[in-house]
Amino acid sequence: LRCLSDWIFVLRIQKNIVKKPGDDVTLMCRDPEYKKEILTVLEWRRNDSEILFVFRDGQPSPSVTHESFRNRVFLNESQMKDGDLSVVLKNVTMNDSGTYVCRVRHEYDPQRELKLISTVRLSVVPPGDPSPGEQCLCSCLMSE
Repeated sequence: LRCLSDWIFVLRIQKNIVKKPGDDVTLMCRDPEYKKEILTVLEWRRNDSEILFVFRDGQPSPSVTHESFRNRVFLNESQMKDGDLSVVLKNVTMNDSGTYVCRVRHEYDPQRELKLISTVRLSVVPPGDPSPGEQCLCSCLMSE
């Protein structure tokens, strides 16, 4: 039953975002159980492998950030008091498209595992391309 309720929670907070190259994007994550004194790790990853951002023991850990994200990811620490663990990814590129996950570990967690809080699917599309859901007029050429 616990696994099923976690799975339903994850589906409820999945978000799709479409941006153009050069835009900034906020990757949303809100931890309803957040308390500064019990958060031991906040981790953002892309495609489950590349580390976007890590906040451990009360401070950012930039040395573990994947090189493609260095100096482009920011956490507004003043918003953390409300459980907002969102990060801003600056100046997105086509290579930034992917699935981003926000996970946390709390001090009181007996398994000492990272818990999935949020999933964000980012699509970076070239300028002029229609975004998903937008209407467009297309012309077709037929040859005889």
